[in-house]
Amino acid sequence: MHYVMIAVGSAGDVLPLIEIGRNLRRRRHQVTLIANTCFRERTEQDGLSFVPLSTEEACQVALEDKWILTTRYSAVFWQRHAVAWNATIYRLLINLDPSTLVILTTDRPNVWADLAIHREMDVPAFRLVLDLPALSGCAPLEGNGKVEGVQHALEQRWQEQWRIEARVLGLHVGNAHVPRLFRSTRARVPTIALWPGGFVPEIGAAQGVHKVGFILPANSKPRTGAAPMAVLGSGHVVFCLGTEGTTRVWHKRFIEESAKICTRLLCRGIVLGGGDIDSSERHLPSHLEWKVFEPLSVSLVGARAVVHHGGIGTAAAAIAHGVPQLILPRVFMQPVNAEWLRRLGVCTVLDPREYNSDSGVWHINKMVFSHNYTMRALELAGQTDFCADMGYLCEVLETKSASFRSTRLLSVRCRGT
Repeated sequence: MHYVMIAVGSAGDVLPLIEIGRNLRRRRHQVTLIANTCFRERTEQDGLSFVPLSTEEACQVALEDKWILTTRYSAVFWQRHAVAWNATIYRLLINLDPSTLVILTTDRPNVWADLAIHREMDVPAFRLVLDLPALSGCAPLEGNGKVEGVQHALEQRWQEQWRIEARVLGLHVGNAHVPRLFRSTRARVPTIALWPGGFVPEIGAAQGVHKVGFILPANSKPRTGAAPMAVLGSGHVVFCLGTEGTTRVWHKRFIEESAKICTRLLCRGIVLGGGDIDSSERHLPSHLEWKVFEPLSVSLVGARAVVHHGGIGTAAAAIAHGVPQLILPRVFMQPVNAEWLRRLGVCTVLDPREYNSDSGVWHINKMVFSHNYTMRALELAGQTDFCADMGYLCEVLETKSASFRSTRLLSVRCRGT
């Protein structure tokens, strides 16, 4: 089979797909990843084919525009970038052999070309859910607010742009209307949740969701049974800047307060991320080290705490290492993830506007001294389905794809008679 994987987001979306792709390739499948250009080298290192969503220049502009997604005017981003992404995805998929094609897409609202192809070519498709499900009273921070006035006009503008693009691409008229496409097709596409069953027991097969566990790097497996740190005076603190493109103003205060926290705790700190921040701004005190990239499986070893914004990949790695988490949810699904993790007992949550040296030190001390957060994390990491069994996940994809094709073939034969 030829598995085509689609991710329009950052590393949290892309890296799990690369891990899935590596395992599918071992099972002698052809695998292609469609993602932002910055992931080309990592993808090809693992022996997978790569197709960029856009040029490097367009990718950089999209990164600079990403903050728009956190405002009421998120439709501007869709018009500038999402329409072109979906056109690129559609052009690639429509020219592939439908008899071998299987589509895997991270479940994001600004990707719909996979649904159009699923409907037009009648090929197997899957949606992969990374973030934890929405909670009542805890809304995602993405383009929130009523769609009215200017917002309505902007929505109409990007939808009209897609309809024009769809006519050029030769799409069926029904697939040119994105809201209708989601309503009619999304529910028929199987959903695979990349989080453990025990985290959200009320959602499962009855709701059409197949839960398989977190996908962690091979060197980041849970350290079940390890003892918590006994004293506050040991271990460093890891500070994660957050999703690139959303930290243009935030990073300065975040780093300043993080440095003060390390000074008061008499410990070393590691700042991770910030590839989009100019190197001239990376001036830190000697006890705080800035690393644009380092695997969490390295950074979290021996850490007393991690401060991050609620990305589910960071949270999963922290749980696997038994590291308490202070979460400052800022954008997208981060508030939802943070609330789930708070209920699970592995973190404390703080409004980013209240983050300073006083609140940071108080929360970190609270978590480290109690030991409860570490013990709860290790308990969760010890669950049998905490980490995805990649062999089992590949079997699910293979079995469901074969079942889909068999059903369609039988349906065609029945119509023929």
